Amino acid sequence: MMEFEDFSTRDIELKDDYEGHAKAVLVHYTPSSSHEKAVLYVHGFADYYFQKHLAHFYHDEGYAFYALDLRKHGRSIMDHQRPNFARSVTEYYEELGKAVEIIRSEHNFLLLNGHSTGGLITPLFVAEDPKGKLVDALFLNSPFFAFPYPNWMKRLLLPAITNTGKFFPYKQLPAKFSKCYGQSINKAHHGEWEYDTSLKPIEGFNVYFGWVYAVYRAQKRLRRGLHLEMPALVIHSDHSIFKISGWSKDLQQADAVLNVNDIRKYSERLGENVKRVEIENAMHDVFLSPPDVRQKAFEELHHWLHDLEVDREWNDG
Repeated sequence: MMEFEDFSTRDIELKDDYEGHAKAVLVHYTPSSSHEKAVLYVHGFADYYFQKHLAHFYHDEGYAFYALDLRKHGRSIMDHQRPNFARSVTEYYEELGKAVEIIRSEHNFLLLNGHSTGGLITPLFVAEDPKGKLVDALFLNSPFFAFPYPNWMKRLLLPAITNTGKFFPYKQLPAKFSKCYGQSINKAHHGEWEYDTSLKPIEGFNVYFGWVYAVYRAQKRLRRGLHLEMPALVIHSDHSIFKISGWSKDLQQADAVLNVNDIRKYSERLGENVKRVEIENAMHDVFLSPPDVRQKAFEELHHWLHDLEVDREWNDG
């Protein structure tokens, strides 16, 4: 497993679930420890935390940086578990709650930053957290608000898959994800980034009907409206690419995983204080885009964080 200088890890022990022993892993960028404000980054499906440059950015912005490898993801995967599997996204609330409490014991302001499936889980966690008000702001990078299927598939095929997942959760979908997105970001192929492909395989992990059922139920819950009062920022690409038969440079200039029209449509369901920003030619993980594109995204995030600070000072004054 690849680990990084200046980062520490901490196991978060969890209650046994239907597969047995479970844990999550909290990653911390140690040079940022003294900051009063903090951010907790939560990855997506078939993913884990490896984006060192994100920690460096937040540190420079005055935020202590933490990332959480959710149960059955990344550093948290155990031999007896199905990687990345969940029967409900509420399973992740335990480690999110524990991570938030750890961070809030050291810092007085917390930003929750979710990417893709993490961008679906985190707002639901905030909305449904019984302790409440431990998270102060929310930032979502290409959140997974809907499956990227044509409308007819959403009406006919997706309900059939989810019904199967309800009763046969461990049944595998016949195919994995396309290799093309992984190849577009991985340095050994066409991309810029090095990471452990045993934790984040180029074509992802097996996908189970039960996981689809869990995500679909979560998406329906979000789309009914969460009514969050906290400030939220949503960043995503300005367009998607769907017809992917093999490697193409276009994969590094669009969201090749989700339909950005769904993000446009459902971002307003988060609450009343939501800012949405489209980044021209960004990839699915906007901050893994080519340098000039991700620089634009970092500039937008910087401005929003500055506005957050101004609002805090105004309210405190």
